[in-house]
Amino acid sequence: MEFDHCCPGVDASRVVFAFSRDNALPGSRWWKQINSYTQTPVNAVWLVMLIAGICGVLGFSVTALNSLAGSAVIGLYTSYTFPIFLSVIGGREKFTPGPFTLGRLSKPIGWIAVTWVTFIVIMLLFPPGSRTTGSDMNYSIVIMGAVFVFATAWWIFSAKKWFHGPIINVDGLSVGEKDDTPGESVEGQISSS
Repeated sequence: MEFDHCCPGVDASRVVFAFSRDNALPGSRWWKQINSYTQTPVNAVWLVMLIAGICGVLGFSVTALNSLAGSAVIGLYTSYTFPIFLSVIGGREKFTPGPFTLGRLSKPIGWIAVTWVTFIVIMLLFPPGSRTTGSDMNYSIVIMGAVFVFATAWWIFSAKKWFHGPIINVDGLSVGEKDDTPGESVEGQISSS
């Protein structure tokens, strides 16, 4: 296996671990366990590798792979853009600036970023050609819709009762207290203890 094929697995397992650490995934108690010998989230790694293996064995068609890739990019871009959007519509005063800031240019640059990602997301939902059949259609909208329906149902029927935000894991700090490092703050985070 080449090195570049390992990186997405490592990245995805760390994302699974981070969400599980905050109890935000089904089965979090298993996925957030740290192996005592390796000091890594081995269960999260195995989950990611199992899902990747199942996807590999299924032998997706080109249409399915394009739809999955498009959905992954849409999810990634949306996750990066959502905080920017919240910032430009009026949430700027709720953020503690870090060591790098765009200053007064942050709002116009933020709007450019939000506009660009909105355009890209729309483009990623289109089929690859002008004459499309069911076998070469882009099904990203179906995948994204399924994710949205699942996440919304999970929130309504379960998570809203127990999920109160990310767990603070910075030793020696309480909510609202600042670290000595410039730009580091736990201000506004919610403790679930």
